[in-house]
Amino acid sequence: MAVNDPEHPELARERQDVDVPNAPLVAEKNFQTGRGGAGNIHHLTEEERAQAKEHNQHVRATSQGRRNSKERDHLRELAEKGKEKLFGHRDSKP
Repeated sequence: MAVNDPEHPELARERQDVDVPNAPLVAEKNFQTGRGGAGNIHHLTEEERAQAKEHNQHVRATSQGRRNSKERDHLRELAEKGKEKLFGHRDSKP
């Protein structure tokens, strides 16, 4: 278990937080509603598509991770090393 610094609880909280978009993304294409089936397809108008696309671009642009890209790259590199140790090096897929 991780040991947290009681003098700095905000650091523990920051480590536990998950990055999520500020607002949910909106469907940009036709989608099914209800229990499924072709009769339950919601067809978007061109205006609805444009609004959804604009909304989603805004959400993606304003949603930023807490860590910078160097930190993310370092963490990905560590994860890959761990996978190689656990599962071995895989050059080709079966």
